[in-house]
Amino acid sequence: MSQSVLADGARGGALVVAGSLTKAVVQVLSVTILARLLLPEDFGVVALVAVFIALGSLLRDFGLPTVALQAPELSHQQASNMFWLNVAFGSAAAVGLCLATPLLAAWFNEPLLWVVVPSMASLLLLGGLSAQLHVQLSRNMRYRALVVGEVVSMVAGLGSAVALAAAGASYWALIAQHLVAAVVLLAMRFAATRWKPIRFRRGNGACRALAVGAEYTFVQLLAFLQTSADSLVVGWRFGSTTLGYYNRGLQLLAFSSLLLGPLMQVVVPTLNRARAQGRALGPMLLRIQFVVGLAVIGVLAIAAGTAQSLVPFLLGGGWERTIPIFQALAVGGCFYALSMVNHWGFVVTGRSRALLRSDMISKPLVIVCVAIGSAFGVLGIAVGYSIGMALAWPVSTVWLGRATGVPVRRLFANGVLLITAGAAGALTAVFVTALTSVASGGLAIAAGAAACSIMILLLLSLVPDARRNLRGAFKLLKLLGTQRAG
Repeated sequence: MSQSVLADGARGGALVVAGSLTKAVVQVLSVTILARLLLPEDFGVVALVAVFIALGSLLRDFGLPTVALQAPELSHQQASNMFWLNVAFGSAAAVGLCLATPLLAAWFNEPLLWVVVPSMASLLLLGGLSAQLHVQLSRNMRYRALVVGEVVSMVAGLGSAVALAAAGASYWALIAQHLVAAVVLLAMRFAATRWKPIRFRRGNGACRALAVGAEYTFVQLLAFLQTSADSLVVGWRFGSTTLGYYNRGLQLLAFSSLLLGPLMQVVVPTLNRARAQGRALGPMLLRIQFVVGLAVIGVLAIAAGTAQSLVPFLLGGGWERTIPIFQALAVGGCFYALSMVNHWGFVVTGRSRALLRSDMISKPLVIVCVAIGSAFGVLGIAVGYSIGMALAWPVSTVWLGRATGVPVRRLFANGVLLITAGAAGALTAVFVTALTSVASGGLAIAAGAAACSIMILLLLSLVPDARRNLRGAFKLLKLLGTQRAG
């Protein structure tokens, strides 16, 4: 039975990875096409508002989707209560953001915020309607419906943005991209779940859910400050045009967030079921860290190593300032992936308070490093972010070991090995790309990617633990194939 649970989890993971790869392709197309149709300041002003939409989303969710996802049992009434709470919080957050428009426009000295902020505020209400529908699909392992909805909504948003950008709509094209994607996603989730909330009733664990949700909210607030501090500082100190260049570097790193966010919806229910059948968390988390880390770090190493050819190939001319920013941020993206695996460990075991204590140390580290880096310009901010992420990962790993008993030394060894292999691969790609760039950009990217991949796999093959993890991953894939054949 435990093998069946792991096979279900692997099957869900395969669907999520396939969906994430598809979304990454759509994201690359979005970055590539829109960068040729719009100006850096268009991206900058929308990116600035997106930071506050993300903050409003935390307040809207109030940790309730996480509470519902990790709950061993969830009644219809409990799910309905959380649905209505998310809708109420989303409405309040949207109104609050609109009321804050004058303050934001004055603080960032950006008149366009008077228009862009109210236009995007409705995203918070749409997200509130959608949050618990996402949970329902995840708890029932309806991963195909999740993936299809996310991909179709992204494509619809991109199509509307390209049409408007081609017509000269400037930043309105990006606003439409967000709104259309949110509406389509909500409609598809309602259609997929066929779930209808009943009216709110007091009790049924609502107060307990809010209490636990508050802890998760504070954790996510710290994470928001960590991930958004760089964009806020760039927008505040250097303006929307410079933020546009910086944001394109962030968007090129979207693969990791596109993979890790949805993958949590697979990992948490799968690990919960496996633990209920007596399987130890430590070995499973080690294998997940290796597989997820290898995928994310491998892709980021290839992208950073070939950036001199990759960024102009994707964005076209005029975006050269984004190259070093992107390379610096890619390092932080690697450590972010490892930290997210630790986050899953806290969530699976229900250690929300331990997670909060860990984040109260690790997240401010990143913010301090970003603040220090801002003294050295935009690139200094990107480097500061990555240094902060590198310091935060060991903190969360040690705290996870203290809270759950997972093998800290093996988690460290796994992570350091993956980072080392990725760094060696990226440096190899830089060298090979420089040698072949005189021929053509496409050839240089392909050669650099191949060299990076070979170097990473070669280094991993020299380490016995890594070979065992690779064999374990292949066994899981084989099990998945057997289940499909059956």
